[in-house]
Amino acid sequence: MEAAGHIFRCDVIQTGSQHKGTMRVLPLSKSKSTQRVVVGDDVGVLQAFTAKDGVSNSAFKHLPTYSPILCVTLGSGKDQGDRIFLSTEQLVRGVSRKGSEFFRFLTNLTEHIHTLRIHDTHIYTAGTYYMNEMIESKDEHFYMAADKINDVIPVSISNPSSLDVVLACQDRSLKVIAGSELFYETALDGPVSSVVYWGSHPTELRGAGGVTLYAKELVYGTKNGVFGQVDMEPETVKSSWKVEGGTSSSGGGSQMRGGAFATGTTSNTASRAGVSTLFCSHDFSRSGQPDVVVGRDDGMLEVFEILKSGELVLTHSRNMSESIQALDYGYVTSGEAQELVVSTYSGRVVVLSSSPVGTVLSPDAAAAAAAGGEPVDGGSGGKSSGGGMAGRFLKKSANFFGVVRDKHGKDVELTQKQRNAQQVAALKHEVDELFEKVHHKRKTFQQQSSSLIAGSTNLAKVNGTFTLNPEDASYMLSVELPVPIFSVALHANVKMELLDTDATVAIVSETKDPTLQKAGRRSGGENGESGIQLSNTIGRYGAPSAGGEDSSSIEEGETLVTYRLCRDQGLARISIRVREGQVGALNVYIIPRVAPKTTRIASFKLKPLCLHMRTGEYDDSRPSNELKVIGKFTVAEIHMWVGMCLPEIPTKPPGDDRIEYVFVSTLMGTMLKCSYRSGEATFTTDAITPLAAIKEVITKEATARKQQINVTYKLNDTSLQHMCQMIAPKIEYQLSLARQVREIEALQEISMQEEEALNFLSPEFKEVLNKQEAIQAEFKRQPKQLAYLNYTVKTMMHDWYKFKGVNVRNRLQVIDEVFRDFSLSNLVSAVTMTDI
Repeated sequence: MEAAGHIFRCDVIQTGSQHKGTMRVLPLSKSKSTQRVVVGDDVGVLQAFTAKDGVSNSAFKHLPTYSPILCVTLGSGKDQGDRIFLSTEQLVRGVSRKGSEFFRFLTNLTEHIHTLRIHDTHIYTAGTYYMNEMIESKDEHFYMAADKINDVIPVSISNPSSLDVVLACQDRSLKVIAGSELFYETALDGPVSSVVYWGSHPTELRGAGGVTLYAKELVYGTKNGVFGQVDMEPETVKSSWKVEGGTSSSGGGSQMRGGAFATGTTSNTASRAGVSTLFCSHDFSRSGQPDVVVGRDDGMLEVFEILKSGELVLTHSRNMSESIQALDYGYVTSGEAQELVVSTYSGRVVVLSSSPVGTVLSPDAAAAAAAGGEPVDGGSGGKSSGGGMAGRFLKKSANFFGVVRDKHGKDVELTQKQRNAQQVAALKHEVDELFEKVHHKRKTFQQQSSSLIAGSTNLAKVNGTFTLNPEDASYMLSVELPVPIFSVALHANVKMELLDTDATVAIVSETKDPTLQKAGRRSGGENGESGIQLSNTIGRYGAPSAGGEDSSSIEEGETLVTYRLCRDQGLARISIRVREGQVGALNVYIIPRVAPKTTRIASFKLKPLCLHMRTGEYDDSRPSNELKVIGKFTVAEIHMWVGMCLPEIPTKPPGDDRIEYVFVSTLMGTMLKCSYRSGEATFTTDAITPLAAIKEVITKEATARKQQINVTYKLNDTSLQHMCQMIAPKIEYQLSLARQVREIEALQEISMQEEEALNFLSPEFKEVLNKQEAIQAEFKRQPKQLAYLNYTVKTMMHDWYKFKGVNVRNRLQVIDEVFRDFSLSNLVSAVTMTDI
């Protein structure tokens, strides 16, 4: 596959649903022109097949074990390139390229083996928290990570004569493990989901004794969409390049994309979907160095070419409509050029090639195909074993791209009309066959199910994520099934705001909370002109409102929304805004488009400081407030309490004497430092709301456990003005956006009546008119952002004076007046109450 020109897609085979990293391409054998692809699925079936000319032919297929295959890899030692190794629960198996099992090892591990690497007699396994190295099936080294391990790769770093292990961890780090000890770790920009070799596979870098020679250039990907290259030196880590953000496309097909990403810069694209897998071992673009192929959670496949200047150019992107689980390359459908092989969540194996996948027909065969009949000569050249629609389609249309031979044996290209007729006839024939099969299966099912009760089907695997988007302080909910989804229902015991997104096309039905409707009638509803819902209520933990007895408002209540998908897809992505200070849970009910109707449930916790994300060092130059908690609690207890307040906290506490985490608010940009040990915890921030939330959670939990704690705090009066300065630019931007939306309607009316009048408009109005689509789209995407910022300022003011022991509930309506005539000085004056 060359990155210049169009990329052709060929769906080769459909297997069962797959885990990450369960597809590989075997090395090319001497007597064959194409390579085999081996795939493992969730029912325990391991199969290998060839796909010459797009027709799948089974090489071997094992019987199902009904235990999911969690990882498939190839050996990287001497003479191990065509040896297949796979993990199922705690079992490691070895299979030859012909399908016979030559190795079986039942480990004594307590966790399932999610990642498996084999090098000679060394077996590297990783579960959720534990990494093990076994030599000749005997335990040799062991390491327990503080957070989840997402990927493992053996690399020579500390010593060129031995192999270390690099762990891609959930705590935003790459850890180098030498033996059983942590050699060093490097912090990255997000939870690391994948790490791969840069350039050649280690089987091509072996030295004497089969030890890998310094394959230390690695490419990593994170769950927040960032990927980059690092050079792992024995003493230091050097970052070569990094790309932040991704691309977005709501439709399928291949797209050419321009624009270069300089080293360390951020792209201004819409999607920041997490990186699920990477591939960096082949130069598809013929630029002299390997291209970077990125597979994302939202189904986007991206190919980046690295220029001589060091910049990365996105040359191709394609929407696969479901998350990408594995990438590899090889001569799969043809022996002329190497192709990219992609496997997806539902088990679809797709080949992407720079040349069309097809065969040559005789004129009689071409005529028969064009007429909708079977080719009489020069068929596909291979016998299909029932492997996929692409194979059957190519057997019937055979000469898919319209090259025929005349009676003299010369190649003659069909006209565009003949090619179109040929393809349409073949597709109609294929659809008729599929319709008959579906009709027969449906009739059989109805006969069998008339006396059956709907029960559990083999669709229990739900791939669900709830990821924070730091760009707009919102969450992206992603749920995926291996079959098409009929509808998705969301239920939360807190109020949530649903944002418009092009990721999923669906019919939305929202059930209003009756308590909110009642409160809306009492308060007079929304302020119509500005579109802002202004309320005096502080909604965290049922705090009383300024209105007296009635504490109901839009900040409280429940959320119940149903999405009915319009497209036949197994992936649904929904953008949600959650307000900080609320403790609750989001339950997602997914109904697949299969019979009998069943429901799958995915649950996500909503934490009080859910809009905070992990970051590096704390900025001590900021005016800070401090909360200190002293008591007889253990490290595990205080670690659990902190984890109830903040995301990205590991389940198990690290083994350090003092644990420290630093967070940044994606909404306001303020920072929070958590430092604690047994019996003592200190929380430092340039905001006030995080301290109020942490204090409330810790006090509540300590009271439930009947533990005595002493809580003290120090407030810096200058931090209140600092908080106003942090949030003021966001308020000004949203007010400006709302004003521009109102101006667009008037400007459009002027332009329709008198076109010449546009020449007399000011440059500011002309710019608004030229960018009207972008302005309206931005306002539509965040319709209640001003109300959210209004709520945030009120919460900040309420929490500050609550620490001071002052009741300001009757002063909160002043914030509404400030928003109507906003300026930083007015905001500071209202919050600090200097106008009293």
